[in-house]
This record gives sequence, structure tokens and C-alpha cells, in this order.
Amino acid sequence: LTKLTSLLSLAGVQLPAAVKLTDGYLDLAGDIRIADEITAKMRIGGHDMAASLHNSRVSGASFKLDAGYDRGLWVKGPLSIQALELAGDIDVKDIRAELNVGNTEQFEFKDLYAEVFDGQLEVASLRYADREIADTTARLSHINLEKLLAYADIDGLQGSGFLDITLPVGSDQTGLHVKNGIFASTGGGRLAYTKEGLAGSNIGLQALENFQFEDLSGTLNYQSDGTYLMGIRLEGNNPDLYAGRPVAFNLNINGSLPALFEAMFMTGSFEESVLKQIRSQQ
Repeated sequence: LTKLTSLLSLAGVQLPAAVKLTDGYLDLAGDIRIADEITAKMRIGGHDMAASLHNSRVSGASFKLDAGYDRGLWVKGPLSIQALELAGDIDVKDIRAELNVGNTEQFEFKDLYAEVFDGQLEVASLRYADREIADTTARLSHINLEKLLAYADIDGLQGSGFLDITLPVGSDQTGLHVKNGIFASTGGGRLAYTKEGLAGSNIGLQALENFQFEDLSGTLNYQSDGTYLMGIRLEGNNPDLYAGRPVAFNLNINGSLPALFEAMFMTGSFEESVLKQIRSQQ
């Protein structure tokens, strides 16, 4: 694969400079005609492939694709990736999809499946064309809240339980957006937010020091300019507070997080927005 970039350049196909092909091999079979123009029909197999893009890495990639070249490249067929290490230490495993490339500026993944945060990601169609991602819906099921919060790395916040998340996503020239996303716990769990001297006399923050939730749900809207609005509903109790009296939180959080997706919806400014609202709800 280290030689593939120069080979593709002969057909006028240029890989982005940030893409580094580091391991694996290809087998090719087909017919290629070189005359006034290059035309080709091929069967391409990829085996044990590895690549990197900036700080993200792919390993164990394989595919069996039908491809051709006639004033442009087209490719279609199944592919799989054993492991994808995204920048920010997110591990995605067992990725599978049907690839359909119309040209180097347009491609689609159909029936996309992957495993992340102990759960599953499914997208019926993820299409990129004209430098935008077409509107689609990403469904995440059985997401491990403990691992999600560990990745978010908000000082003093821990939790357990599992979430189902539905995100209608797309993009424009500015960036990604989410419209009317929803999330809900699949059962009970725990949230614990503890910082020395933080709770004081605030009942809400005291409750969150050991909150046993029966239900966690909410909504998410995120604009491509970085503004967001999140509604969160928490129902449960703290067994150490008022003999476990039931407590319900309704939080409506908004602000601006230009790097929202890179931070998996949580950053320090998000934390401060939550704290401000809890303090105001004595």
C-alpha cells in the first residue's frame, strides 16, 4: 500500500496528503485500456490494511470491491474494519458497510454498523457530496454511560448505566448539525458529581453526589455554528439525602461549543453551564 499513492496518480486520482497508507496489500484483476483516455473495469481486494489520518488510525481493513475508471473513478462493494482509533482515544470496532463511490468528491456508506462505548452504531445511509453530509439518522444503542463519561473527562463526574441515542445529523458549509436528537436510559443507573466544597447548602448538588436514577432522558439540538440546546430529565433519589426522597431534575442547557463533536458533546464550558442551572434551582 505504501506504493499505492503514486500508482493512483497515474490515473489522475490524488489522495489527501494527510492520508498515510502504512500496511496491507491489494490484489487486482480486470481489463485496462490505455488510448486517448484510460478506461478500466476491475475487481479489487484489500487485505490486512492499515492507514492513518492525522491522529486517527485504521487497522485490519479489508474489502472486495467492483471498480472502474472512465473519466472518473467508481467503486462499490462491502468493506470492514477491525479497529478504528479516533483522535481523542475513542475506539471503534467491527465496522461494516457497503461502499459506493461515484467519484472522488462523492461517496456513500450504506448499512453502516460499528461498535463503540460497548454499544452499537447503525446508520442506514451516510452520503457525502458537494462537500456536505446529506441528512441522515445515527442510532446508538446500549451505550455505556460509564465509558462515555470517562471519555468526556469532566472532573468529579462519574456514572453507570446504558443509553439509547438517536441523532438526526447532517452538515452544511459551516459544519455538522443535529436536529431534534433524543436520548434515554434503558434502565436505572447512577450519577455522582463530587468536588470538595462545591455542593455547600445547594440541595441539587447534594443530590448529585450520589444520585441513583430510575430514568435519564433528554433532547439535543446542535447548530453548525456551534450553538446548542440540550434538555435533560433526571428522576431518582440520593439514598444519603432525606432518607432517599424522590428527586427530579429538569435542565435546559444552551451555549456555544464550536468543537462539540470532537468533545463528544461535553467540555469544560458544558460543565459550567450545567452547574449554573443547578445552582439556580434550589
